[in-house]
Amino acid sequence: LPVGGPGLERLHAVELSMIMIDSVSEPWKMVVAVLPGIASDLEAPLSSHDFTFGAVFGFVRQMSRTSQLGTGVVYMSNFGEPIPVPFLYVDWQVTPRLSTNGILPTNMAVAYRVNRNLDLGLALQIDGTRYHGNPAKYDAANPLLKYSEGTVSPSVRVHLSPWLHVNVEGGYAFYRRFEFFDGGHKAFSFDLKHKEYFRTGLVIGM
Repeated sequence: LPVGGPGLERLHAVELSMIMIDSVSEPWKMVVAVLPGIASDLEAPLSSHDFTFGAVFGFVRQMSRTSQLGTGVVYMSNFGEPIPVPFLYVDWQVTPRLSTNGILPTNMAVAYRVNRNLDLGLALQIDGTRYHGNPAKYDAANPLLKYSEGTVSPSVRVHLSPWLHVNVEGGYAFYRRFEFFDGGHKAFSFDLKHKEYFRTGLVIGM
């Protein structure tokens, strides 16, 4: 971090995704999702500023046996400031082994099924969130750190069972930006060096 920066040491984020899909008519489905969470340095008692919230509302149409197309509005903090953003959902089974899906403008991925237990993929993603800090540590009434990043990454997904999967991902972060606020007042912002990264994840679900 640059000299005079906020002196960040560790930040934490936990998010719960709850999704409901309901058939409206033969080709149409309605999608509703809520994503409550906590994003904080956890160095002070929790307050309302430590909690985050995201939501999705849209409709998806079955275009053919192998493709779906949808649109709607998502309320998210992927770009730092929580804002409502229109989205386009794409899900296309190009061949029995090759598929592509994504929610533009935040992510798009291509996956190739090597066998029943292994997928290879390539993804482009924009992500981010807003963290709340300890007011005493940062000498601010409402310290907020807004972080956003853009990545491109090849990946491997191992299917241990139909409900349990392991992701291994390595790639390049071509965009990384920090913004530090005291409430609604921006104290400073800076771009970080573009960087290679490695990430693993455990996924429970279909």
